Amino acid sequence: MDDQRVGAIFRAVRRRRRLRQLDVAARAGVHQSAVARLEAGHLARLRVETIRGIAAALEIAVPFAPRWHGADLARLLDQDHAALVESQPNCGAPAGRSISNTRSTTSVSGVP
Repeated sequence: MDDQRVGAIFRAVRRRRRLRQLDVAARAGVHQSAVARLEAGHLARLRVETIRGIAAALEIAVPFAPRWHGADLARLLDQDHAALVESQPNCGAPAGRSISNTRSTTSVSGVP
């Protein structure tokens, strides 16, 4: 979603709630000009915490969802997680126990 669309959403919600920019600014603890900049789509000129504060004042959810090269990001994260798991000895074993690669020779009845 582009910055102009985000600004339009904030403006529409504010108007629907019959609030002035000054009212939203007071609730968010920011200057009215920050609300105006956000509504104008100038997100790059605002701090993330300012945007989140204004969003909270209007009860708008603003999830932070980084994207990178489509599915490559998921593969990258999985790769890093797998490397971390492999670097930890006995990862996945209950505390005080280790995982063994040997097969058990005990039968179902409990007799070897």
